[in-house]
Amino acid sequence: MPQNNIETLIRSVGADGHVSADDVLFLRKNVFADGVVSRAELAALFALAEKAPQGDPEWADYFAEASADFFLREEEPHGYLTDQEFEHLEAFVTRDGKKASAIELQLLVRLMEKATATPPAMAEFVADQFRRLIRERKGGAR
Repeated sequence: MPQNNIETLIRSVGADGHVSADDVLFLRKNVFADGVVSRAELAALFALAEKAPQGDPEWADYFAEASADFFLREEEPHGYLTDQEFEHLEAFVTRDGKKASAIELQLLVRLMEKATATPPAMAEFVADQFRRLIRERKGGAR
């Protein structure tokens, strides 16, 4: 689907910072009916996750599923996350110096579970993101 059509369709989704189960159904049927099949569509999905990181459980599941499927099924080699793909994913997750959000952490874990192989740097990156999250929940970054 052309990028401007995607942006138009998802503009109202998550406008309040929350993606509902109904919004997920809308995304599945009307925006990403054929899955996330291009980097532009992946960028649109990440932009939505940044705009609306909160939501019903279906939102986090859908985000992780659709994004993981893109990396493992649309990108070559199938089933693997290459160093280059990990660098691309890491850039999405840490854009503007931000750390991974909870919804992005779910994606990272899903990729590590589903992929035949991931780059060694990914395990350390994911562990670092979880350490940051734990420190924040304990009362402050160190």
